[in-house]
Amino acid sequence: MDARISIAIFAALSVTAGYYALGKIEDIRNSSIIQELQSIDTALKEFQTDMGVFYKQAIANVDSLDDFKALYNADYVNLDYKRLWNGPYINEETTNHNLLGSYYLAYYRDDMSPCQSKGDCHVFIAITETPDEVWHYINDYIDGAGGSHLENEEKAYITGKVRATTPKGTRTLLYKSVSKKIRR
Repeated sequence: MDARISIAIFAALSVTAGYYALGKIEDIRNSSIIQELQSIDTALKEFQTDMGVFYKQAIANVDSLDDFKALYNADYVNLDYKRLWNGPYINEETTNHNLLGSYYLAYYRDDMSPCQSKGDCHVFIAITETPDEVWHYINDYIDGAGGSHLENEEKAYITGKVRATTPKGTRTLLYKSVSKKIRR
């Protein structure tokens, strides 16, 4: 009888420890995604500083998919700016994310409408196929200041530094990076 009680207690502790460990693994995964976004953000800032113009202006063929490749391959840089390219700005030469979907760059105004030739424009680092819980973790960490700042839940996906293409479910995460500001 004592052996069965010991096994039951050990089983209960194993389940609890496993559940706790799984939560920690998810936290580590989400933290690594945040670090990747911040590294790419830094790379975009360095690229834009080296070029002396808004990121989109220094790209050879603006199509969002190949724009990302200019961070690690000078072939995607406009001929007028190639001599200023000091890359690679990131180490990973791929647009595929190792845990989620794929990377690309998107260009939106602050109200999430497409950029126009005139006016403000922001580069957003996009990661496709981001699960809802991952998006919420990253959004809470970046825009919610780890829980110390509450965002309007209905508008959280279209405001702040972390945004999304849709309000719920698996979505494309958008991380606001470099900007083109129009002086007034």
